[in-house]
Amino acid sequence: MKNLHLIIDHRVTTYDSIASCDPYTWIDGITYDASISDVMHLLQTIHGCDSTVVLEFTKQTHKFTELYDTICRGVSYLFGGKEYSETGVYTDSLQTSSECDSLVQLNLHVLEPPTLDFTRDHDCDSRIYTITAHCDVPYFEWSSFPDDPALTGHTHDRTIQVRPTTHMTYILFADYKDLLTCPNTKSVNLSPLLKPHALIEYTPEFLTYDQLHLSAISRCTNEETRNWLVNDNDMGDQERISYLADPATDDSVVVVLTAHHGICHDTDMVVIPFRKATIWAPNAFTPEESTNNMFFIRYLGITDYRIDLYTRGGVLVWHSDDMNEGWDGTYKGKPCPQDAYVWIIHYRDVTAPKNLLSKKGTVTLLR
Repeated sequence: MKNLHLIIDHRVTTYDSIASCDPYTWIDGITYDASISDVMHLLQTIHGCDSTVVLEFTKQTHKFTELYDTICRGVSYLFGGKEYSETGVYTDSLQTSSECDSLVQLNLHVLEPPTLDFTRDHDCDSRIYTITAHCDVPYFEWSSFPDDPALTGHTHDRTIQVRPTTHMTYILFADYKDLLTCPNTKSVNLSPLLKPHALIEYTPEFLTYDQLHLSAISRCTNEETRNWLVNDNDMGDQERISYLADPATDDSVVVVLTAHHGICHDTDMVVIPFRKATIWAPNAFTPEESTNNMFFIRYLGITDYRIDLYTRGGVLVWHSDDMNEGWDGTYKGKPCPQDAYVWIIHYRDVTAPKNLLSKKGTVTLLR
């Protein structure tokens, strides 16, 4: 009796799942460059049975990512393990989990800090500063320390007006946008404005050959410092000054006093005339002598001359309109007695011809 051992092999079907970024050559000798499924290839087992292999091929693609970013000049950007600080296009290559290349491209733009400045004007009478911003970016903002309520509602105005009542710092912030992209700031310190008042008190009212010294004193208010000028000569900052006029060069004396308080100032100016009309008269004469025997008036810088000479009793004994004429000590052709006589001169000063002036004196007639 014989025994039969029967072994039955089954057909085998297997699946070959492939994912690749590159073209793939399969066991059938064909190179696949696109995703495909249900491609079959027939083989035989060791027992001679059919074995079917099914290909499921997934063609993956390389990944590309593009980035855009900005930095401010002076700041570096870390990308792909390197630092960049100039505008440019930079790439970095990575690998995905399927070993495909992943390309990242960075488009980097480097911003220059905004150009930032402002102009400042002030009005000492109203005690107001006017500040105007000058910047080449669209976003700017004002702030202050301590906080100034005058900025409320005006922090984004290009021109602001402020009236600080204490020492204040005003800050101008500017950027390309309000996200701290590339900011720049500029500040200014302002003090309260207070206008001084300049006032000169001086003597004499006018200068003459007999009075050449001028004295002036400051009557300023609200000033911190002061400065004197006399005929464009710096006379310092003291409270009181004096000046000696020079008849040869000074037709008048111009005194200027400037009072300062911070950036505010005020000026007072006076012009003190130099009356150069001068009269010299002898105090005695003797008609019987060979010299000094007439009463002559000597003068300088006068016009419209008239002289009247009286006895002490008020009798007019001599009158003349001729500046070159003198008195010989007679009245109506007869000698006048020895005595003191009063003379009065009316004249006009060539430096102020509209004003009629007078001068009085006495002369003694000796016999």
